[in-house]
Amino acid sequence: LLMSKTGLSGSIPETVGRMKMLKKLDVSSNRLSGPIPSSIRYLSRLEYLNLGANRLSGPIPLSIGNLSRLEYVAASNNKINMTLPESIGNLLSLKQLELGYNAISGQIPQNIWHLPELSEPKVLRCLH
Repeated sequence: LLMSKTGLSGSIPETVGRMKMLKKLDVSSNRLSGPIPSSIRYLSRLEYLNLGANRLSGPIPLSIGNLSRLEYVAASNNKINMTLPESIGNLLSLKQLELGYNAISGQIPQNIWHLPELSEPKVLRCLH
């Protein structure tokens, strides 16, 4: 589902979790607000998630670590506030993690440094 720069506003509905065959979700560069729905945990085939450049707030759902096929996660330029969940360390296919320009606090979970596909410069993008 590629809906970048389409002028979407409001929140991402919980019903997004019903799209179980979804491999790509790109709703970047819109005016979406509110939390990232916890129902994303049902998107077990998801490989690409881009939520960047919106007004999303709240935490990253802890269940993100269950999305074992995720290779790319971007949620930069939002208002996400929390420490990174340890469950991100379960994303063994993750190649790129972009979480910069949010209100993320605390330390990066140590298990992220051991993800086989993720390189250090890409992890550091979440510190800006």
